[in-house]
Amino acid sequence: MKLHIFLSFLLLSLSSCLENLYPPLIITGEVTNIDKDGAVFHSKITDLGNDGIIQFGFVWDTIHNPTIEKSEKYIFHTPAEVASYEANISAGLQSNKTFYVRAFIQNTKVTTYGEETSFTSLGGKLPEITYLSTVLGNVNDTLVIAGKNLSTRSIIVKINRITAEIIKSNQDSIYIIIPPTLTQKTSAITITKLNQIISAKDSFTLISPIVSSIGSNLGTYGDIVTISGKHFQENKSTVKVYFDNILAPFQIINDQTITSIVPSELNKVNCKISVVMNNQKTESIDTYSLLPVEITDFSPKISLTGGLITIKGSHFSPIVSNNKVYIGGVLAKSLSVSKNALTVSLSLQDTAVYESRNAIVKVDVGGNINTSNVKLLINDKWFRRANTPSGFATEQKLCSTCNLFFDNYYANCFVIGKTAYIGLNNKKDFWAYDTDKDKWRKLNDFPGMNRLFGSGFVYADKIYFGCGLSGYYSGNQSTLNDWWEYNTKTDSWIQKKNFPIATHSSIGFSNDDGYFMSNGYTYTYNKSPEYFTFFLNAWKYNQANDSWNNETIGSWIDYESIGMNFWIPCKSFGNQIFANLGVAEVYKYTDRMYIIDTKTNTMKSIADYPLNVNKSLISLYINGKVYIRKNAMGELDLQEFNYYDPVSNTWKFTKIDVYSPLRFGIAFEVGNIGFVGLGESNQIYEFDPNR
Repeated sequence: MKLHIFLSFLLLSLSSCLENLYPPLIITGEVTNIDKDGAVFHSKITDLGNDGIIQFGFVWDTIHNPTIEKSEKYIFHTPAEVASYEANISAGLQSNKTFYVRAFIQNTKVTTYGEETSFTSLGGKLPEITYLSTVLGNVNDTLVIAGKNLSTRSIIVKINRITAEIIKSNQDSIYIIIPPTLTQKTSAITITKLNQIISAKDSFTLISPIVSSIGSNLGTYGDIVTISGKHFQENKSTVKVYFDNILAPFQIINDQTITSIVPSELNKVNCKISVVMNNQKTESIDTYSLLPVEITDFSPKISLTGGLITIKGSHFSPIVSNNKVYIGGVLAKSLSVSKNALTVSLSLQDTAVYESRNAIVKVDVGGNINTSNVKLLINDKWFRRANTPSGFATEQKLCSTCNLFFDNYYANCFVIGKTAYIGLNNKKDFWAYDTDKDKWRKLNDFPGMNRLFGSGFVYADKIYFGCGLSGYYSGNQSTLNDWWEYNTKTDSWIQKKNFPIATHSSIGFSNDDGYFMSNGYTYTYNKSPEYFTFFLNAWKYNQANDSWNNETIGSWIDYESIGMNFWIPCKSFGNQIFANLGVAEVYKYTDRMYIIDTKTNTMKSIADYPLNVNKSLISLYINGKVYIRKNAMGELDLQEFNYYDPVSNTWKFTKIDVYSPLRFGIAFEVGNIGFVGLGESNQIYEFDPNR
């Protein structure tokens, strides 16, 4: 029973729909008057149906059954009546092609087509543009192009070479949307059909904003600025406000007024304020300026690198990274900011080279720069000095992915006053480093042969240098004994009498007793009881007559032969020399240490050094303490110095807080300040143990 009721209801509903659907009817006539300018289409409306007519006309195409959705069309602008109609058609016709034509009539429910007819075209007319509905407007506006023979398909409309969206078209009008990407203020409008380009005689112009004035020329972040002008409401959705190139928050008050907020991202002290509408940008005539940044104080006044500094003041940028803080010429890392305080951390010395320990504190906000009247003291024990000049050493890389290092191996160093004279390591280069001014200066080249392991000492204001090994990297090696004098006042070299023996293992040193070049030792053997007596030998230099005298400067007894082949004077001062007993076997080094008194020619055994020492050690004498560092052959001992404590007769560890390898490097002292560096780097560090 339920099924019968449902079917009856469905049949009644379908019958009702069919009774209401009473379509209009139209007949397609023959095409006449075919010529090179087009043809005449004919139709006849025979019934208007039972619903209002929306449009009627013709459709045509080179394929069968053209439709109003896909084909060319012509629409009558008169009300539909039961009558005959004709139209002169020129649009979209090409000569010697067959076109299929149908009349159509359309109401709100159905489109009715007449029977299809065909003809062979002899040609048609190109489109014409007669006028534009407006020549001044906005992006996204609708623009009507009026004309004749306007095609309704396969037509391209461009505004300044940008293809516009066509939303509606017929034979005498095309409706387009002004492209939102249009940036050209005034643009040509063209229609392209069948590779023919037709240009409108009038151009289209975008409405631009006008900025006449800004309410305030000076302020800071978050301030409200009033912008006066015109046309701000012409196309509100496209309006933007910029300070320089920074987008700013704003509000359109009326067509002549905008209020905007100075954006936090602004990072330029002086800028123009601009209003953009319709992709047209207008800048203010007046310049807007940020108030100068102020520094009232900072703390602490003494810090280590890596430490935090808080700067008090005003007019900081709300964007942390836009506050550039330079301490001693080095950019610090900005960590946090508030309205009146800025916190930064001092850069570590792995990359930072500070101008001075007494560092100038400078804040730069968008080009507004202020410098504190008080300096910050950087109080690290180890403080990086200026890198060596580019000409001092050669950059080296073992592989494409390896870290860069500098060829500064085995440089010689001599100190006179506050200047260190450095170089002569298989090169003729010689440089002066002013420890007070932290400046490098190239000196006259060494006139002798290039050599490694040359040695010498300072005598008054002169440097004496010689011996060593030539041809180290060539395979054709030669031990040298030439001897040279360098005059620091005249920056000149002269050759002196040769050293008595050719050697590359002698080490020069001087103390209160004179000027020496060590040349190893001799020994005697006592059979019963069995022991060895070792005598340390050195040549003492007489500057007055340019002569050498061989002397024994110490001796000791050893009850077993250890076969040493040289000894190492580690550091010399006063009448004393801190010495290591040298090499026991090839590539085996000793840790035994002695203090030699050159005035009494005696030796005193002291605590063994914590590590075996090799010939390339570096040492310092500061505040009555001797600091010795075994020259690192690997990574494990790169960061250690040991100093001798005479009270406890022990060697004590102190860390080397540097960021460069010191293998084959140098060390020297000026007063109570030590200097360490070079080797495989181009860096020099100051060491002040009093900090």
